Amino acid sequence: MNAPNGKDATTANAVWEREWIGPAAIGGLKQLLTHKLGDRDVRERAAVFADALHRMVQSRLPALAESQRVAVRIRLVKLLCTEKGALTDRDVLEECLRLQLLREEDFAVLSEWVQARTGTRAGTDELRHWAELVRSNKPLPIAMTDAAVAASAMRSDTREAHRQGLGTRSGVASVPALSQHISGVDGEVPAEARQTAKAHLSLAGPQVQPSYAADSLAAASAEALPPGTWTAPSWFRPAAAAGLLLALLGFGIGVLLSHAQHLAEGQTQSAQPVLVFQPSAPASPHMENGLPRPLQHRYVNREQLQLWLARKNSKLAEDPYYTTMLNTAKEYNLHPYLLFAVAGQENGYVQTDNPNAEKIANNPFNVYHSWWEYNTDITDSSRIAAKTIVRLSWDQPEDIHPFQWINREYAEDQNWWKGVKAIFEQMERDIPLAPPSDKGG
Repeated sequence: MNAPNGKDATTANAVWEREWIGPAAIGGLKQLLTHKLGDRDVRERAAVFADALHRMVQSRLPALAESQRVAVRIRLVKLLCTEKGALTDRDVLEECLRLQLLREEDFAVLSEWVQARTGTRAGTDELRHWAELVRSNKPLPIAMTDAAVAASAMRSDTREAHRQGLGTRSGVASVPALSQHISGVDGEVPAEARQTAKAHLSLAGPQVQPSYAADSLAAASAEALPPGTWTAPSWFRPAAAAGLLLALLGFGIGVLLSHAQHLAEGQTQSAQPVLVFQPSAPASPHMENGLPRPLQHRYVNREQLQLWLARKNSKLAEDPYYTTMLNTAKEYNLHPYLLFAVAGQENGYVQTDNPNAEKIANNPFNVYHSWWEYNTDITDSSRIAAKTIVRLSWDQPEDIHPFQWINREYAEDQNWWKGVKAIFEQMERDIPLAPPSDKGG
C-alpha cells in the first residue's frame, strides 16, 4: 500500500482500527428494539434484531459478487458474536481476502474499497500478497499505533464486562460458544454457504427466521453508530444463509444469532424439545413416509399462507413457485409448511428484491449443494427436496426430533433443523389452518 507518513499514517491506522459496530451499537439497538417492539413476542423482536444487525454488517462490505458478500457477512457476524465483540474495517478486509478464487476484478473492487475507507491505495499485487498472509493466518502489514493497541485492549475489557453484565441481568450464567453462523463460512465459500438468505435465530434452542420489516429499526439504529457508518441498504438476502444468529443471549435479548452448539454450563433445558401442534385439518392420504402424522400432508389455508409469504417479501408467494411447492407437498405427503420452512432456512424465503431472486427460486432448497451450482426449475428442485426428506424420514428414533433426524444428511450444519423447526412452528402460529371443508392446499 502507498502508506502515508507521519500524521497521515496515524489517521489511516485509526481508520482501520475504528470500531464501526460494537457493544455501544448493540446496546443502542437493543434499547431501540425494546422501545419500539416491547409489546411483541420475544421471537419476533429477536428476528427484527437479527435482521437489523445483518443489514448493518452487509452495508459495510465491498461491492463484490453477492455470494462473496454473503460469505463474508456470515463470517463477520460470527466474529462479532463469538470472538471479537466488535468489528473494524481491518476485519472486513481480512475476511474478504480470506475468500478463495478471488479474480482480478475482485482485487480491483477491494483496492477501491481500501482507498475509500482509508484514503490510501493498495494495488492488486499488494492485495494478493495480503490474501496469502491472511490465508496463512499471518497479520496484515497494517501497523497499529501504541495508543490504538492500548485502546483496543481497553475496548476488549469493556466488551467482556458489557457481555458479562448483560448476561447477569438477563439471568444467563454464561454465553455459549457458537460454532457456526448460518452454515459457517470460513475461507473459501463451501457448499453450506448456499444458505445465503437466512439469519436464523436461536432462542436457547429453537430458531426463528427474521421477518424483513426491520428497515425502520435498522435505520433508526444508526444513531448508535459513529457518523457515516450506516446506510439502510436494500440488500438481502440472497439470501442465509444464507442462511445463518448472534449471541444475543449475551447481549441481554436472550437470543443466539447463530446455531448454538450447546447451552451454557449451568443452564437447564429439557433433554428434547416436545412437538406441539395445533389442531389441524384432515390429512390427505398419499405417499408413505416416516414422518409423524402432524408433519404429513395437511390441507392449509392457501390464501393466508400466500399472504404470509408476501409479508416476508418472498418470491415463493408468486407462481409458479407457490403452487408447485403446494402440489409437491401433496404428492409426497408432506405438510406444505415443511417445504416452505426448508426454503426459509436455506434461502430466507428468497427475497424479491434480490437480483438473483428468480434463479434462487428455481432451487430454494439448495438441492445438490446450492442454487448456483444446480439451477433447475421449481418442479424439479421441490421434488428432489421432497424425495430427500421422505428418504431421510424413515427409522427415526423416538428420542430425536424428526427435523433433527432429517438434518443428519440434508445439511452439514448440525443445527439446521432448529431453524426449520422454528420457522415451521411460526407458520403454525401465524397462519390459520383451512377448515376441514375447505381443502385448500
